[in-house]
Amino acid sequence: MAWCDAWWHEWHALVTVVTVVRVVTVVRVVTVVTVVTVVTVVTVVRVVTVVTVVTVVTVVTVVTVVTVVTVVTVVTVVTVVTVVAVVTVVTVVTVVAVVTVVTVVAVLTVLTVVTVVARLGDTGVSMFLSITARRIANASTILWLCAPSRPLLCRPDSALW
Repeated sequence: MAWCDAWWHEWHALVTVVTVVRVVTVVRVVTVVTVVTVVTVVTVVRVVTVVTVVTVVTVVTVVTVVTVVTVVTVVTVVTVVTVVAVVTVVTVVTVVAVVTVVTVVAVLTVLTVVTVVARLGDTGVSMFLSITARRIANASTILWLCAPSRPLLCRPDSALW
């Protein structure tokens, strides 16, 4: 029996040592798995945070660039349209003013001619029309004779002068 008791005590001690070794191994494995899991979770959270920050910064940058380009385009278009409108209005006003001045001068010229003709009488009218017709004919002849193909006819010592 002593032998049996000794064997039992040795066996019990061996089982205890094996159990302790197994528990320590399990604790080590659980610790390693826990540390690896925590490091993995922290790494994933960091990567997700970096990706989120980069995405937000990219979206904000793109939206800002698009907004700035849109504002610059709108301001440019409005400026061009305004300049064209102002130039058009100034041109129209200038043309109307020139046409008005030319019309007034023409009317005044006609009134002056009519007044002069009325004062000169029949003889004066004939003489005025004769002189005017002669001047128009001479001017037309001079313009025809002084064409670039006939420059010698326009010399000051010519009979036309």
